[in-house]
Amino acid sequence: YVTRTGQPNKQLYLLSWNSSSGDGDSVLYPLFHSSEHGASGNRSYYSNSDVDKLLMDARNSIDQEKRKDLYRKAQQIIQEELPHYTLVYPKLNMGIRKAVKNIVLKKNGEINVKNVYVTKKE
Repeated sequence: YVTRTGQPNKQLYLLSWNSSSGDGDSVLYPLFHSSEHGASGNRSYYSNSDVDKLLMDARNSIDQEKRKDLYRKAQQIIQEELPHYTLVYPKLNMGIRKAVKNIVLKKNGEINVKNVYVTKKE
């Protein structure tokens, strides 16, 4: 399935993508830059030279306000052209036992178990 979604000319597919870093580059560049066509991320085979330039400029800038503006502009174009439809489920779910203590589910889906311990009683 995953191999086939990386090929062009498919009608429909469903995958997930998560930004573990929280930085716009880790999502926008692989999913929408034309150099990333196929299995590396841009499975919709989206190409737009303006978006490519905005993403590259943002990737190469150290000015956070400038990067934010460049990513905003890229997202406006992407939203207008809608190369794929993004589904967002704003809630993260995790089932744990009452005996498991100090587990942290971060907003990006990462689970921090650094300080986890298990009590004998629930």
